[in-house]
Amino acid sequence: MARFGNEGAVMFISWGSSHKAAYVGDAGVRHCSACDEDSTFAHFVDYTVRHQYWVFRWTTGRNPVLVCENCNTTYSAGAEDFDSAETGKAIPLWDRRGWMVGVGGIAALIAALPFARVADTAIDKLFVADPRAGDLYETNLAKLMPDPDAPRMYGAMRVVRADSRTVEVEIPKAYYGDLLSVQRDVSVGKTDDASYYAPEHLTFSRDSIRKLYADGVVENVRR
Repeated sequence: MARFGNEGAVMFISWGSSHKAAYVGDAGVRHCSACDEDSTFAHFVDYTVRHQYWVFRWTTGRNPVLVCENCNTTYSAGAEDFDSAETGKAIPLWDRRGWMVGVGGIAALIAALPFARVADTAIDKLFVADPRAGDLYETNLAKLMPDPDAPRMYGAMRVVRADSRTVEVEIPKAYYGDLLSVQRDVSVGKTDDASYYAPEHLTFSRDSIRKLYADGVVENVRR
C-alpha cells in the first residue's frame, strides 16, 4: 500500500500481484526426458494476477505448461497441446474478469500496469529490509554456489529466524531450471510443508540479504 498526500489531503492506493497456477486437465502418458520414465502428465497454466484495491483484477503472462507427475519437471506446452479456450476456462472467472467490476476498468488497468511493477519492487524491498519468519525468497541458488550444477537453479528459501543482525533460512531439497516452477510450488502451498526443505540451514547478515536482492539473486519475496 502506498500513501500520498499532505496535511490537508491523504490518498491511499492499494495494489499488488500474485503468481498462480491453474490445473487445465490430464495430458496423458508421455515420456519424460528428465526422469526417463513414461509418466502421466498434467496440463497447467501459470499466470500472474494483478489487482487494484483487491477488486480490479486482471491476468498477465499466461504460460501453458506440461508437468511430469513422476518428477514434477515442467515443460512448455507445444502448439498441439495448447487449447486457448480450455486454458482460459481453467483460470477462475474472478481472476479473469475482475476488471469488469469497475466502470472504465480497462483504461484504469492499462494505466496501472507500470505502477504495479513499481509497487511490487517497493514491497519486496520493504520485506527484505524487515525479514520475518515465514518469508519466502524466490532465489537462483546457482548464484550462491562456487561451482553450481547449472546456471539457473531456482528454489524457494524460507526464513526460519531473523534478529537485529542475521537472517537464518532453510533451503529447498530440489531446484528447477525456471522461476515459474518455484512460483507454482508457492501458489499450491508446497513451500508450506517442512518436507520441501533440506535439514541444512544458511545464515546471512541483514546487509547480505539486501545485497542478494539488489544483485538479482533473490528475485521475489513472498509474505
